[in-house]
Amino acid sequence: MNKSVAGNKLIVDGKVFENGIGTHATSIIEYDIPEGYDTFSSMAGLDQECIEHAEGATVKFHVFSQYPTGSPSSDSIQVNLKFEQLGFKGKV
Repeated sequence: MNKSVAGNKLIVDGKVFENGIGTHATSIIEYDIPEGYDTFSSMAGLDQECIEHAEGATVKFHVFSQYPTGSPSSDSIQVNLKFEQLGFKGKV
């Protein structure tokens, strides 16, 4: 919690984040949204440690409204984004 997977600072796009979760490989991070709330907001990104790793990095982020078992439910939607919309510049 609040560190990279190796226990170092969480750094994304050159900015140090004091709060966050460093995780590796397949991970499920689950939050119970308190009653009365109807929105959830978060940021996800590859931290500097991951980007500088000799083997490189790939990532997929998924957000589920219920536990992700089996195939996607019929009300799931795919959201397509361009890297520029995520703040990436140049070759990705």
